Amino acid sequence: MGYDQAEVRMVRRWWVVVGLGFGCANQGDSVPDVPDVAETGRTTDDTGSSNPPLPDETMAPRLLILLPVPDAKGFVGIEGEPVQFEMQVEDGSAPRDRLNVVLTDQAFTVLCEGFPDAGGRFRCSPHIGVKPIDVTVNATAPDGRVGTAQLKGIRTRALADMDEDGDGVSENEGDCDDANPFVAPGLMERCDGLDNDCDDRVDNDAIDCTTYYRDVDGDGYGDPSIDQCTCFAQGQFASTNTQDCFDSNASVYPGQTDYFSSNRGDGSYDYDCDGVETPRDSLIDGACAGDILQGCFVIEGWEASIVPACGDSGSYFDATSSCTLNLALQCSGSPVSRPQTCR
Repeated sequence: MGYDQAEVRMVRRWWVVVGLGFGCANQGDSVPDVPDVAETGRTTDDTGSSNPPLPDETMAPRLLILLPVPDAKGFVGIEGEPVQFEMQVEDGSAPRDRLNVVLTDQAFTVLCEGFPDAGGRFRCSPHIGVKPIDVTVNATAPDGRVGTAQLKGIRTRALADMDEDGDGVSENEGDCDDANPFVAPGLMERCDGLDNDCDDRVDNDAIDCTTYYRDVDGDGYGDPSIDQCTCFAQGQFASTNTQDCFDSNASVYPGQTDYFSSNRGDGSYDYDCDGVETPRDSLIDGACAGDILQGCFVIEGWEASIVPACGDSGSYFDATSSCTLNLALQCSGSPVSRPQTCR
């Protein structure tokens, strides 16, 4: 701010009068040149030092917006929460607390208004939407002078844009459960009953899955050649061991103690999965022996000297076989006919 031209002329006349009064200026002497305010914008005193310009009451009030401070994307807060506005208002003539401050958007909707405190600080907390808006702040002095400042393209961050659980992904970025930090696209699936990776499937391909083997016959023993890794047993994939040697017969499993007269379904009689077809009866030369003096008794075993193959039938002397003294005073008996059983 500087002196106007009338003030400059007055200073020049004062200089001439003072100069004549002290004999510092004679007729014909030149009047010291006083810089034109319009040229310098400042004045100088008789020592040559520079003085601040005089206040210019025609200058508009000045505004400095302190808050909010938008980030690189224009965000100034969170959806639904008021946004703190704070600004400093200055004026060369009117008291600061008489400057009317009004905040409007580009549609001229008033967001808030009021007067600063005596120190020129104005605060208000309007609600700002999630769509970008331009906010204009006007500070109007009592004489009608208006100072203006703007914040362009500010907005609040939508709740769906917020990463509520701190896993690095917001709802709008694909987090299907933004209240759970263990759920977000890109996470590894785990056996926890959650859709950890947001692929609309729960506990699939989990890193801590259990390998289940198919148990078609339901004997509790799985087929080692067919498996799947899941978080729980599913259908025929219900066994966690690999010891079933024939998964189409529930009587075939490790530790089987029973013997069978027919093969298990694939021609084999290995029911206990030990890799060997074990016959129940392997004794031979069974007979009814003895005489009149010592009595008759049964020698257990197959009547022949050859053990029948699994499933084949033969004559076998056992405790149920008859063995008595005949009319010729000789021991004689009849073996039972039965198949060779194996496991």
